[in-house]
Amino acid sequence: SEVGKALIALGSTWSTSWTETTYALEGTSKEFMKLSEKQNNPLFLSIAEELEDASTIQGCISLGPLASIPNLLSVIKYFEEIAAEIDIKSDRQTLIAAADALREVVDALE
Repeated sequence: SEVGKALIALGSTWSTSWTETTYALEGTSKEFMKLSEKQNNPLFLSIAEELEDASTIQGCISLGPLASIPNLLSVIKYFEEIAAEIDIKSDRQTLIAAADALREVVDALE
C-alpha cells in the first residue's frame, strides 16, 4: 500500500536528516489523508494531522525527533484504536506492529 511505502520511507530518514524526515512526515501525512477519505475513518485523519504537525517542527536531528514525541504518542494511540476496530486479523496485527515500532522509536528518544 502507499501508506506502507510512506512509512518505510519515513523510517529510513529518521536518524539521518531531520529535514528529510520532515518531508517524509509530510508525505506520509498525505497518504493517511487519502486513506481517511477512502476508508471514511476519522482516526486516519487524526494520524494525518499528527504527522503533518510533526513535519512542521524546525530544528536538527538532535532536536526534531525529541519534539515530535507527543505526535508519535498520539499516532500510536490512533493505531491501537483502529486495530481494536478491525475484524481482519492480519490488518489488526499490522497496525499493532506499527504501533510497537513507533513505541520503540519513542523509547529510544526518551
